[in-house]
Formats: sequence, structure tokens, C-alpha cells
Amino acid sequence: MNAEMERLRASRIEWITVSAGLFSVLFENQTVLLRLNDFPNESLCTVIVNGREVDLEVLPAGWSIQSP
Repeated sequence: MNAEMERLRASRIEWITVSAGLFSVLFENQTVLLRLNDFPNESLCTVIVNGREVDLEVLPAGWSIQSP
């Protein structure tokens, strides 16, 4: 998961809106979710890959979130 997460962080990603506060992208043939959290009480967002969650405090520079 660490190597996969590093590749994801290093990639240019345009997240597509699924629902309010939830976004997705197809990365390396799998669906990855991005959930926006209750910042600053929680981490900024959570990346969900294969059911595993990784909290992030900052969005990587190459990521953008598509407006609905």
C-alpha cells in the first residue's frame, strides 16, 4: 500500500464528484475514493484504496477536484 500511495500522490489526478464530499478516480485499474473530512477537527481528507484508509493533511500538488 505504501508504494501504491506514493505513486498516487505523485500522479496528476482529477477527482470526479460521486456525492457531496466524496470523489473517485480510476488509478492503476482500480477505483480510488477521496473523502473530504470535517477539517480542522479531523484530517483534511481520506484516501480509500481497496477498503484501506489513509488520512492526508494536505492535497498533493498534482491533484484537483472537479466541481459538480
